[in-house]
Amino acid sequence: MSIETAVGVVVLKKKVLVVEDRKDAWDRIRETFTRLGDLVIIVPATTIREARECLHANPDVVAIALDYGVPEDEGGDADTSNTLALADEIRETFKGRIIAMGSFPPDREKQMRHGCSVSCTEKGLLWQEVERIVNPQRAA
Repeated sequence: MSIETAVGVVVLKKKVLVVEDRKDAWDRIRETFTRLGDLVIIVPATTIREARECLHANPDVVAIALDYGVPEDEGGDADTSNTLALADEIRETFKGRIIAMGSFPPDREKQMRHGCSVSCTEKGLLWQEVERIVNPQRAA
């Protein structure tokens, strides 16, 4: 989306909340999001608590990407915690796209039943799902 002004075109960056706890996944996400140029601002969260705080502080996010196994708090265990309750909670008020990006198909299927509207099969392809949301003309 852009706005034409007397001095030119202003591109409005869109915020995307990405909830992921693994550093290697973050490296891949950041690397591939460079393909979107200046279209997107990533709002990063590495815990469920941080995701809630980021969403509260950034009510203008247009999409949310959720990994499946994410700890509740810093130092928590991602193997015993997941984002299903968070997806349910977000879906109550958030009308945008919620992207399931669990690593395994059964996890993504659970996420889809809990309010996610898009399933991303590989974190390295998340940028493509986001592009479809923030710039549908370019993604077509």
